[in-house]
Amino acid sequence: VCEGDFSYIAGVVSRNITELTALKGAEKCEKIRLALVYPAVADKAYIAEYTRLAENAFGIKADKVMSFTKALSMYAYGMGMVSRNESLLIFDMGEDVISVAKASVIPSAEGARGSNGDELVVDGSDGHSEPLAVGGNDIDRAVAEYIRGGIEKRETVGYPSYGDPGHISETWLHSKLYLFMKEIKAAKVILSAPGGGSGLFADGVPVSVNCDLYIERKLTREELCRCIGVTDGSGVAREIADYILGELRRSVNKGVSKVFLSGGLTETYALADFIKEQVAQFVCDDLDPL
Repeated sequence: VCEGDFSYIAGVVSRNITELTALKGAEKCEKIRLALVYPAVADKAYIAEYTRLAENAFGIKADKVMSFTKALSMYAYGMGMVSRNESLLIFDMGEDVISVAKASVIPSAEGARGSNGDELVVDGSDGHSEPLAVGGNDIDRAVAEYIRGGIEKRETVGYPSYGDPGHISETWLHSKLYLFMKEIKAAKVILSAPGGGSGLFADGVPVSVNCDLYIERKLTREELCRCIGVTDGSGVAREIADYILGELRRSVNKGVSKVFLSGGLTETYALADFIKEQVAQFVCDDLDPL
């Protein structure tokens, strides 16, 4: 399956290059340089197999093999987000893990490493926090628990209220759990998009839940903020912010002037703003939270 997937990707890349060169009237591209990016938590066996699959599919050796955080550091430098004698912390925030690296731009002794005689230096893991096993999936679970908690408190005519002995509520169809989580992911995307709390979804985004009965709940931006901890500074939001603040306190990060957040997790409604507020309170005017 993996070999077939990589072969498909190689075919798509080759076709796109051919179409692009024809569109631009350029000469045919005779050489492709292959750069591979892997998660920060990947071990040597993962990286070796990943490299083998990609090289076999493209028929060439990888020119570069690097971690997400190093690739993001190169991107930040190329986009002008960090200048000479500046340092920034790069946080890669994905579905399962948050990892960190420090990127610094220093004058190159040779004067030829960068376009302006600068050199980009990316720290290894020494002195930095270990990757945090928290990500977008934890946001989804917090929303799921919030919705399920509300359903469990529903009243059933003729039976005791929630919290009293004998209270009953709909049981969950485990076979439908995937569909439930898929609905949550879709609702999260809609609420996090510009205008997600207005128009058709001014009263919330419908989320279908398969219990003994088919139940529909609505999730609003305000509820999303409450269940992930943005409203009161708790839960998943607090855990993520504490990880970033803890990294900033490390002596190895003395002189850091900026924080760069990347990954799908940063698109969660209000989460990035919450982190910015926490960082700003911590450093006052000494840091520019991007």
